[in-house]
Amino acid sequence: MGKICLKEEKQVNSLEQFDIDLKGMTTDKVSMSYNLTDDFFKLVESEEPARGNLVADVTVRKTMQAFEVTVKCNGYVIVECDRCLDDMRLEIETDDTFIAKFGDDDNYDDDIIIVSESKGILNVAWLICEFISLAIPIQHIHEEGECNEEMARKLREHTAIETEDGEDGDMEKPIDPRWEELKKILDNN
Repeated sequence: MGKICLKEEKQVNSLEQFDIDLKGMTTDKVSMSYNLTDDFFKLVESEEPARGNLVADVTVRKTMQAFEVTVKCNGYVIVECDRCLDDMRLEIETDDTFIAKFGDDDNYDDDIIIVSESKGILNVAWLICEFISLAIPIQHIHEEGECNEEMARKLREHTAIETEDGEDGDMEKPIDPRWEELKKILDNN
């Protein structure tokens, strides 16, 4: 087997661009780089994230029995702030590795992906999207002072605690039950 490394950079405009011909690999290592923009997220029909700008570097190393696939993504995605509902930019960095092997049918099992030997093609689009999605924290909140001020004002207005004399303070006045759950979220931050 040759020790040559091929590297291609691709602008994404179809999911077929993410096909890797494992059967046709003539070298020990192949690397590809994809520019992932909003168009990529539309192609994979991703709900979150639906927008972003990342570079995904995919490296496939041929071993005696399998293929080691490494996917590294760097860039940002646009998500909705849980507090003010405005869009926010969230930096993403991933570094994931899995094994691909030939088998009878395409199948996904933990960190091993079985690729149909008759086809010999591994499409990494969905895997890249999954790795990016898993890198997004459960809670997305702007940094202090960056939330939409109008929404933050309304949120404070509806979650304010008043004392018996009408001033803000520690004695709790029952709040509207519809806001109780939101208050719990805010208290945890």
